Amino acid sequence: MYYNTTNETGERLKKSRKSAQSGAEIVYEIIAKHKRRPMTRDEVLDAVVELYGFEMDRVSCGRALTDLATDGRLVHLPSIKRPGKRGKQQTCYAPKPAGDLFADHWDPMQGGLR
Repeated sequence: MYYNTTNETGERLKKSRKSAQSGAEIVYEIIAKHKRRPMTRDEVLDAVVELYGFEMDRVSCGRALTDLATDGRLVHLPSIKRPGKRGKQQTCYAPKPAGDLFADHWDPMQGGLR
């Protein structure tokens, strides 16, 4: 999803929307590849550089994670935290379980882990 905080129009708006969409897909692909290990935003950003050779904006990555969790493709795991590059704890994200990945701990009523 593109939030258009700079009031773009026309072709520039189309390009920005496409870029945001592809950024979210990159974030999803990275997390899906690491499905047995939930990832923080900083871990995703490091993987973008390693696998795709460019630096993704921190805010764009955070928005992609939030959007993907809202859409049900990822699960936000606030109970799993790791220190980020700036010294603050970051919560983790993982692909939505399809099968037994988190079956013993998954609580569908809360939309996350118990």
